Amino acid sequence: MSSQKIVFLDVDGVINNEESCRKAIGKRFDKKAIYEFGLKKNAFEFRNMIYRIDADALKRVIALCNKTNAKIVVVSNWRKFGNKDIFNAIIELVAQCSESLVIDCTPMLFNNWEYEGQVNQERGIEIQHWIECNKFKGKYIIIDDMSPKAFLAKHHPHLVNTNPKLGFTEADMNHALQLLDTSDRAEVTVVQETITPEDLKFNDTDNGIDRAGKYYDLISKHSALKDFPRIDEIKEFDEGTLFQLEEVIWDLRRWAYYTKNIVVA
Repeated sequence: MSSQKIVFLDVDGVINNEESCRKAIGKRFDKKAIYEFGLKKNAFEFRNMIYRIDADALKRVIALCNKTNAKIVVVSNWRKFGNKDIFNAIIELVAQCSESLVIDCTPMLFNNWEYEGQVNQERGIEIQHWIECNKFKGKYIIIDDMSPKAFLAKHHPHLVNTNPKLGFTEADMNHALQLLDTSDRAEVTVVQETITPEDLKFNDTDNGIDRAGKYYDLISKHSALKDFPRIDEIKEFDEGTLFQLEEVIWDLRRWAYYTKNIVVA
């Protein structure tokens, strides 16, 4: 396995997105199709996952694997309901790909849906456990919409951090191709700085306007962040929804990480 390339793959926010989840609302439960692919056990849960998948995003992942001769290890919390055979069946059902691209799932070291976000670096710990148990020395990437703080520092150079509103895009695929073609940096950490909520002095009672003001002040005063292209949108935030502000902040996190090697937690 030392020469193998691995894609550690999340599901939600990667091969589905906001639009594909919206379209899934009200879809009829096609029992026959799901049962024929051996998904009778936990069929209700898989119905919810399958109907939310963006086929284009999934096909990009398949194309990525074919171009780089990589295999998939599932890291999503959906692995709670199935093994590699189940996920290969889902890929065949949705994308008509009969090749067994999924070779494994990372171990469930935490009850992720109960403790998600409470265990620091939980997903990174599970990925590293898989790497060490399998004595894996090859190239790998992680495609996930979780914040970089969910992973170990050594994983950051290998992270393709998707926007959950969009899922795995063409731009993400190009980034993934570049990493799999050139990444020999398993032990290299390029993140030079982390900006935490403590640096921003957030309070539990802060509303959207308070948070916008603090982010704007941070960017204005931080020399490496001053050229963030959407800073004016933060400055102009008034009575908009917090969700709209969070969308801009998400772009700030991605932009800061990929262009400045700064993690905005």
